[in-house]
Amino acid sequence: MKLNLTHSVAPRLLEHTLLIVVGCVLGCPWVVEATEWPIASAQELSALETKLAPGDTIVWNNGDYTDQPLVFRGVGDVEDPITMRAETPGSVTFSGQSNLSISGTHLHVEGLNFTNGTLVGKNGIVQFRTSTKDFANNCRVTNCAFENYTSDVEGKFVNIYGRNNRLDHCSIGGKSNQGAMIVVWLSSLLPDQSANHRIDHNYIHDFAEPLIEANGYETLRIGTSKYSKTNAGVTVEHNSFYRCNGEIEIISNKSSENIYRHNTFIECQGTLTLRHGDRNRVEANFFLGNHVPKTGGVRIINADQTVLNNYFQSLAGEGFRAALVLMSGQPNALLNGYNQVLRANIQHNTFLDVAECIRIAEGFGERDRTLPPQDCLIANNLVLSREGPLVRFDAPAPESGISWQSNIFHGASLGLENEGISSNDPQLIKEGNLYTLSDTSPAIDAATTSDLTDLDVFGINRGDISDIGAQEYSPEAIDRQLPLVPQCSGALWLRDNQPLDIPSHPEGVTEIMLDQAFNQPGFEGWKKEWDPRATGGVAIKANLKSTTEPSPNGTLSFPLRFEEPTDAVIWGRVLTLATGNDSVWMGAVNATPWENWTGEFVHQDAFQWSKWRQVSFPAGETQLQVAYRESGMILDSLLVSTDLNFNPNPPADDGDLVGEGDATGEGDAAGEGDAAGEGDAAGEGDTAGEGDASGEGDT
Repeated sequence: MKLNLTHSVAPRLLEHTLLIVVGCVLGCPWVVEATEWPIASAQELSALETKLAPGDTIVWNNGDYTDQPLVFRGVGDVEDPITMRAETPGSVTFSGQSNLSISGTHLHVEGLNFTNGTLVGKNGIVQFRTSTKDFANNCRVTNCAFENYTSDVEGKFVNIYGRNNRLDHCSIGGKSNQGAMIVVWLSSLLPDQSANHRIDHNYIHDFAEPLIEANGYETLRIGTSKYSKTNAGVTVEHNSFYRCNGEIEIISNKSSENIYRHNTFIECQGTLTLRHGDRNRVEANFFLGNHVPKTGGVRIINADQTVLNNYFQSLAGEGFRAALVLMSGQPNALLNGYNQVLRANIQHNTFLDVAECIRIAEGFGERDRTLPPQDCLIANNLVLSREGPLVRFDAPAPESGISWQSNIFHGASLGLENEGISSNDPQLIKEGNLYTLSDTSPAIDAATTSDLTDLDVFGINRGDISDIGAQEYSPEAIDRQLPLVPQCSGALWLRDNQPLDIPSHPEGVTEIMLDQAFNQPGFEGWKKEWDPRATGGVAIKANLKSTTEPSPNGTLSFPLRFEEPTDAVIWGRVLTLATGNDSVWMGAVNATPWENWTGEFVHQDAFQWSKWRQVSFPAGETQLQVAYRESGMILDSLLVSTDLNFNPNPPADDGDLVGEGDATGEGDAAGEGDAAGEGDAAGEGDTAGEGDASGEGDT
């Protein structure tokens, strides 16, 4: 049995809750204590160090704290970690010279907000160690924010040491000074150890582009050249990278056997760069450039790299920042040099509307790079782009080192002739902001058999015979793993506060964003539906059972005002996946009674604008109202148009890719920032010499 006892003991630091579990082992009673410790200062945290036991919880009182250097040490266990959390997630805010250091085992940190502070030295905002000898292992930092810290010198935000740690559901961003935003250090590992960290479900954002292009501004770096042959075993998954523009290497991989999967890169002016290390895997990521200059994809160096099931769209980068780059290598390359690309396996990727699609043997002849890629496979990839040639070579006849199988490249000149490349139109259709295979696409069931994966980029099973490209065609409307947006990632308590990208409309057309209703009493009958296809990344869906009339606990109201009696047409942006379960109540105060709106919806896996009806509104104040009826409809936003002929749906697609934007890119064709050296110019700046004391030295 469990009994909760609360009591007070002076001083206040010793106030705690005692959990007693009474049982019997071999006839003898036993007691396990779990204590809750409320605190309000770093000094109180330090005083607990010798008192903490597995299962204990440290609770920071809600409030704003300045200049608090938190040192969290302890030894928990798998079943009973020691937790340090906010009283209310997001309501414990640290600023000034506040930071966090962790060491020990099975420690959890939850719900803290570090913002608008100043970096102290090179320890960053949070580091998974408390000294050069005391590291964190099997620890977790979750649902926290580390944002908008400043410094006039080099410094990181997050430093991960030790083994088996997890950084998840955090919001990390707002950085402008030199120094990577997040670094995984491998210097604490023994020769036969892997780090095995997991970095997942984070919103990583807004690394400002420096005034002068330089190295040492990576968003995420795993390892250093010195440890590039270490099998780090780090998994980076389900993160949203947004406008990470510090340098060409958004992610700088400098170790071996890491996995990057199910991440989304939005308007990031650089590439996921496999700079050092072998046998890394880049799988099922979305690279969405929105025609922003310098936005790129994946850059490959070294041996046995796999690039699989990725989706690249509207990238404007050139040269080193192209959508896919296979670099040239150096003979007898040093650890910090350019090892030859060997046995790269590039399969089932989709490239759409990119400035430069594939560059092979990039950088040939520069910095002693004279070895083109060898023994590489490019198979089952789909390209549709206006910018040619679709394949560009920097070295004389380097295609001899590439095997091409079952690719479809269409829309511009190929740049080579090869039986493994078809120029047939892939016959894509647009769904929301993405392109997918139509039911007549020649890519269907046309791939060469591969045992690399059973799933496509959306998480759909490929079956026995797979399709060319990142997507497997399905005639059914099914749930898919879609690109992440800022509103669907990061700290849970921050998600409602992420900026929404609201589209513009002509005069007389007003879009009503349904996030206005989240705090209304009637929202009890609804729930939030996080979906990157929705405007701003979030829609609403019925949370309760079907009703025969509008329910007060499910009625949402949106105020409108008209200077004179006005006729307007009401549209809704909806997603309906199944027939017979897709209606909603609609009405307008003093204008039209409640009506069951079923509409003539197209049942598909995409949002659509659907017309409700024309309404005659009286002069003055009124309210447009929505109430839940059935759970089969997901409602994104509403549109009120006094232009009775306005149609928010785009005109019929003429078959060309949408988005004329800036396809020229701003990329530097002559080297893109590797000339000054690949690491931190200041020497990987670990004050205690944990990094490369000589300077990570890619010079």
